[in-house]
Amino acid sequence: MKWEISSISKEYVPAAVTAPHDPTALTVMFAFTTSEVAAGATWYSGSWDGAAVLQSDGTYRAIAQCMVGPGGTVTLAVGSYVVHVKVTDNPEIPAKKAGILKVY
Repeated sequence: MKWEISSISKEYVPAAVTAPHDPTALTVMFAFTTSEVAAGATWYSGSWDGAAVLQSDGTYRAIAQCMVGPGGTVTLAVGSYVVHVKVTDNPEIPAKKAGILKVY
């Protein structure tokens, strides 16, 4: 996905998460990097936007979100960022690229 927000805007940046079970009780984190690499990134708390939806293939789809902007969870400078989302499960802790965020 691609998102664009103003550097003076405070709003949620969403990320779709697909899992074999409802992930909405699990901890979700976001990282915003200037490269594809998430290793060594700072991770920020996220939340879930409502309930997960059971898909026809038996997986669940939920929307994770992180408040970005002045006074939000993270304030980003003007530029382009790779958005990463990480869900803490047991035993897995998947971290996936969710899209690109442009701050203007």
